[in-house]
Amino acid sequence: MTVGAAVGYGPSTRLVPCVGDLVAKFLKRIHQESHVPWNRITLVAHSLGTQISGDAGNKLGGRKIKKIIALDPAVPLYGVDGITASLLGPKSAKQVIVLHTSQGQYNMGTADFYANTATQPGCEKYSVYTQFTEAFTCSHTRSFKYFIESVLNPHAFPARKCASYDKLKEGKCARRYSTYFGPETGVTGTYFFKTLSKKPYYRMEEESSVEM
Repeated sequence: MTVGAAVGYGPSTRLVPCVGDLVAKFLKRIHQESHVPWNRITLVAHSLGTQISGDAGNKLGGRKIKKIIALDPAVPLYGVDGITASLLGPKSAKQVIVLHTSQGQYNMGTADFYANTATQPGCEKYSVYTQFTEAFTCSHTRSFKYFIESVLNPHAFPARKCASYDKLKEGKCARRYSTYFGPETGVTGTYFFKTLSKKPYYRMEEESSVEM
């Protein structure tokens, strides 16, 4: 059981800076004692763990790890409508790749990828009125499922660069896919991609359609 599951989300957010301190100290230790270069360290985190990773990355005394991969970051109490700023940001690492799969998300990284819409395909069966928790959890957990597929197949999710989802719907964005979502992407900016409703989530007909 995680700390968040044991004590609840609200109290867990108060523990984030403490855990961030511990992670930062651990990173400094493996750098100093094991001589691991900063540019070879990558953190992969989900939900509230992304805020912990961002906090840790911000506490390295001006040094930066290579990459943070943030899977559907926790946003309640953080950021635009929150009581505190997001601890995860584009300066938390040299590269911050963010995947968004649920509601209330906003750009936090050097590259932000939005999958589908706020409700993921296959999660619509849950009513937002009677089963909000189930609907949110369904979309929230899709982030690491998509990430796993992107590791196994680097060409699984071709993405289109666009300033916003509204502009994408209005047809005011690039018509061609320009990159793939995944841990090795080197792009910056905001991107959108689509998935299927069940595993495997990638759309085979789009797999080779990226114009690099």
